[in-house]
Amino acid sequence: MRNDRPVESGVFHSHPFYEIYYFHEGHCTYLIGDRIYVLKPGDLLLMNDLTLHCSHVHTDARYVRSIVHFVPGFLEQWLHPAVSAAVPEKERHIQQVITFVERESLKSIE
Repeated sequence: MRNDRPVESGVFHSHPFYEIYYFHEGHCTYLIGDRIYVLKPGDLLLMNDLTLHCSHVHTDARYVRSIVHFVPGFLEQWLHPAVSAAVPEKERHIQQVITFVERESLKSIE
């Protein structure tokens, strides 16, 4: 769901489900684990369950993002065949796939 409601910056949190986060517009830095990312419109973040994270939103622009939360089993039935060619066999379990995709997508942010 696309969302432009203001949020409280700097609040660390985690949750027992995965998160897909798409950054549309604004000025935001995002802390995931022990790394800080300066987001640009079009950035996509994929986070494992229980990953500690928080956003720091600058008030000089609207903060627009889309977030989808899901439990691992929800996508596992569809994701495994779709990624079999791209993800090494040892990383094909949903949690490992998300970690693999997260690793690859975060390389593009750096």
